[in-house]
Order: sequence, then C-alpha cells, then structure tokens
Amino acid sequence: MPFTADIKKKELKTAGCGYLRFGCPFGKSEDSTHQIRALPKECFSPPHKPTPMEEYYRKRAQEYESVYYRDDPERQLEQRQLAEEMKQAVKGLKVLEVACGTGYWTQKASETARSILATDAVEEVVAIAKAKDYSCPVEFEKADAYSLPYKGYDAAIANFWISHVPKERLDNFLKGLHATLKPKGTLFMADNNFIEGIGGELLTKEGDRNTYKKRKLKDGTETEVLKNYFTKKELQQLFGEDAEIVYGRCFWAVTLKAGS
Repeated sequence: MPFTADIKKKELKTAGCGYLRFGCPFGKSEDSTHQIRALPKECFSPPHKPTPMEEYYRKRAQEYESVYYRDDPERQLEQRQLAEEMKQAVKGLKVLEVACGTGYWTQKASETARSILATDAVEEVVAIAKAKDYSCPVEFEKADAYSLPYKGYDAAIANFWISHVPKERLDNFLKGLHATLKPKGTLFMADNNFIEGIGGELLTKEGDRNTYKKRKLKDGTETEVLKNYFTKKELQQLFGEDAEIVYGRCFWAVTLKAGS
C-alpha cells in the first residue's frame, strides 16, 4: 500500500506573501506544524514562452548540422581554419559556451579546452549535443544568452549566434558576456559573411536596422529569422582596435581579451 500523508491545513494568511501552516505527519515540532511560505500568484514568474528564434531552432534541430557539410571546398577550408583559431584561443582554459546548439563547435573546442560549460535556450539542440563524445569534461545547462548568471571563466565562446542578436541589444549582450570572464579572459566568436543565394532570401524592413532571412526547413515550413551580417570595419568598431579579426569569404572570427 503506497504511503500517504494526512496533512491538515491549520492556518492561512492571505494578505501579501503570507504563510501556509500544515500538520506534520513525520514527527512533532513545537506545535506539530511546519511553516511553508505561500507566495501569491504575482510573486511567481510566468512560464517561459519560446521566442520565434527558439521555436525555429527547435524545429531545425535534427537538420541543423547539414550547413557544415556543404560541398564547397573554400567553405570547408575556412571552417577548419575557424576551428583551429578557436582551439588555440581556448587551449587549457575553463570555457563558457553560449548558444552551443547541437555541440558541433563544442566538440572541436573540447580538443584543447580544460573544461566547458555549454549553454543554450533550446532543449532539442542540447539533447543532441549531450549525446556526443567530448575530449574534455563538458557540462550542459539551459540558459538565456541575454541574462548569463556565470562568473570566473577563463574564456567564452559564442559561435554563429551574434548574427541573431538584434542590433539594439548588441551592447548589453556583449557586456553580459564579458562579465562572465576573469580579468583578461578570452572571448572568441565566429559567424557567417553574407553570400548571395546562401541561407535564404535576405530581407530588410523600413525603420529597422536589422536584416532577416527567409528560411525553409526540409518539411517545407518557412520561417523569417533575424540574421545580421558585419563587414570587417563594423567588427573592428564593435570589438575595438585590439581585437584580432580573421575575415574570409564565408566566415569571420574574432579573438579578444576582456578589458582590452
């Protein structure tokens, strides 16, 4: 017979954030009750509603990595170069990864990093990442890239994410990312350059500084996704003169020391 506890409500204060008091079936306290703080509905945050971007990547999770296997020798060469730049940047370091996705870049970073905490807001892509093998200790957490609660990392990486950050949120995102690092910690980012005909139709909107792509999934679903592109000059302005920038035809990469 399953155990059931006969818990009787003794007292309820309804004003403000009051208390619920319950009879205790497990033993005696001073008045045979425990106090449990009862918060009204307004004290709780509402359930997280996925953003359009999160919903897009949730649907795209199983087909996402196909972008890294396009039959384009120059593209493949640049991807390998990006991987080498990143592995050099995180060598021997405790790394925080933002927007880890399916773990494609996590695996490569793990070849030289000391440890990695890989984060993403989309559970479906993280589930794929968790199933992979890594060359260093890797942990995964669900996290909001705009509200990172982490401190004390030697390095932070955020690959193929900043192009999805609205331009009006760039400064706050970068400040939050820098705040996760130790003094003189290393920041590494990589992302796409614009190539006509690759990744869907590029869209602009009147009065909006951002650009968008119309993306089509294998099931035929079409989604409009925020996707910004940066010139080398814009990257230098964004990250500062001390940033090391590699700028190819298909991709760019930035390595920067925090506080530089």
